[in-house]
Amino acid sequence: KSNLQWGIIKQIVEKKSKMLAFDRKRDGRNFVSSIPFVILNANDLRINIFDPPSVNINPRAWISKVCDLFTIFGLYYSSRNYIKEFVITLLEQTKQTPTIFGLYYSMKSKVERGQTRANYHDASLNKIENIVEELGPCFSCKKSFSMKQLLEVPLVIEVDNLSMQSERILIAF
Repeated sequence: KSNLQWGIIKQIVEKKSKMLAFDRKRDGRNFVSSIPFVILNANDLRINIFDPPSVNINPRAWISKVCDLFTIFGLYYSSRNYIKEFVITLLEQTKQTPTIFGLYYSMKSKVERGQTRANYHDASLNKIENIVEELGPCFSCKKSFSMKQLLEVPLVIEVDNLSMQSERILIAF
């Protein structure tokens, strides 16, 4: 399967097409001498998931889309909305693009009194904590790498060190 997969990738690269692949087993390292592409470990990326990829995208609309990604983690929309509240509040208070760490610390310091909101808080914080633990180096920035620049070369991102949930959110992003 790996030879077939990398053979297809080689054909894509030879046709000078834009290419982004995710490598779950670090197989790409075996083919880098015959296929000209760049390999990055997921934690070498620098992404602020709340930073809109273009100045033409409304920050609130982008935050809403990013919060939709958290449903991939199994959060229900009520928890997604709970997270969105925190991110929007951070945006309004700081007048800067929020970061996943800002969200994490803001949520961690919050104590909810009502049972329903406490449940949303606990479920949401658990997922955000997971992201911070696994993708902390990747998401520990205020400004993202330009995806346009990253895709100027054939790129392979290694995700072998991530849980399935973190891998899914990175790929979906």
